[in-house]
Amino acid sequence: MIKHIDTTRLKWLLTFFVCTIICFIPYSENFTSQIKLFFIITIFAVFMLAFELISVLAVSLFIPFAYLVFNLGTPAQIFSPWTQSTAWMIMASVILGVILDESGIIKRIAYFFFAKLGGSFNAILACIMFFGIILAYMSPGNGALFIIFAYSISKALNIAPKSNAAIALFFICYIAGAALSVMLSYDGMFDTALNTIRNSAASGFAPLQTFTFEVSYLDYIYHNVIFLPCAILLLIITILFFKPEIEYTNKFNKKYFAEEYKQLGKLEKKEISGAIVLFLIFILLLTQRWHGLGIYLCLMVPVIISFFPFSGLETEKIIKNINFTMIFFVCGTMSVGVVGNNTGSAALIGQFLTPLLGSGPFMNCGMAYILGYIINLILTPMAGIAMISGPVAEVISSAGIYPVPVMYALINGLNNVLLPYEGALYVFLYAFGYMSMKQFIKIFTIRSVIVFIWILIVAVPYWNLIGLFNGFVPFPF
Repeated sequence: MIKHIDTTRLKWLLTFFVCTIICFIPYSENFTSQIKLFFIITIFAVFMLAFELISVLAVSLFIPFAYLVFNLGTPAQIFSPWTQSTAWMIMASVILGVILDESGIIKRIAYFFFAKLGGSFNAILACIMFFGIILAYMSPGNGALFIIFAYSISKALNIAPKSNAAIALFFICYIAGAALSVMLSYDGMFDTALNTIRNSAASGFAPLQTFTFEVSYLDYIYHNVIFLPCAILLLIITILFFKPEIEYTNKFNKKYFAEEYKQLGKLEKKEISGAIVLFLIFILLLTQRWHGLGIYLCLMVPVIISFFPFSGLETEKIIKNINFTMIFFVCGTMSVGVVGNNTGSAALIGQFLTPLLGSGPFMNCGMAYILGYIINLILTPMAGIAMISGPVAEVISSAGIYPVPVMYALINGLNNVLLPYEGALYVFLYAFGYMSMKQFIKIFTIRSVIVFIWILIVAVPYWNLIGLFNGFVPFPF
């Protein structure tokens, strides 16, 4: 008990010490009083989250109200995350997880699937990764669905939170559902980067006008297929670093799952309702590029339908089990990006790092990755790519280098994180409680380092080989 108290005090002292150091940094034309206050409040909150000094809900409330008290933005700006689609996507996903758990359909699907698979935990992780690769090309951006699947499987198999099995399952589901969409397939972040670069070129920046930026879906796949082996490497590293406990290893066998599946008996009405909800979401996500509905609507519409009496689900029980803390966590931490952009804090970081660009492919891609990784500490990935892609492209093109491969490195940097507050999906994953903060930092830091090294020793040589640093290279077939 004494040791725990001493450790907690040390964490508080370190938190205040770091914030005090920032207090003594002198003001300048670039480092204004608003930027100083932003960094003090944000770093204080980050340390409280990283050290788990107070509850997640308390930190979620502290961040926006501290910004408001110190006049770092208007209420409309600071609380704007509540009006964005991300908040409702997270809310729909949280409710959906409870619905699927209550219906029992995921347990039935899991038992049937694993009984046929072969009984290996590692084989199950490999199948999840393979399915994620297929979906990344067919319908990217299914992170929430995969994480819900991990949660449902963990509940069905009674996998203990913070166990190696839980960490491996949630992490691989995140990689399969979300990370692969960025690494392998044309997504919204890259589209935002291209639009920003085109605007810079249209505004009269001559070096950018010498290049073409009409990158198609197939072009993107051709440029980034080199990340496919990296996904397999992440799977192998996860298996090696997070070997499942023996009690879960023993559970993953054909006989066990076949027996459990048999005991479930016939399909119940609530299981059918759960299956319909899951199928409807899957179809809406797969056909999103045609019907144009946002992901939050693809999730929310079936969720709302499931509350009607004909579903057979116990709606009162579902409502009681919803983790509303997570909604506050998402919106509270997303205000970091809003205020960071308003105060100019993110732009200040960019000013320090962009001069290091323009020194060759390896330095450009390495620094772009690091820039994205750091910017993501105070901005969401989408806000980061919108703010920094233009200046980076201008510096790179001024050196006569085609900026698109550097954008690939920048996007990967923005999609690798240290802490869960850096993106809504990371918050979503963390809030289920199956990873501690320490475990989250460990596995996502491992991922960040692997992707960084992969870009330098594999991706950059590949882009150089196909001539992408010299100009646009189309899909060859």
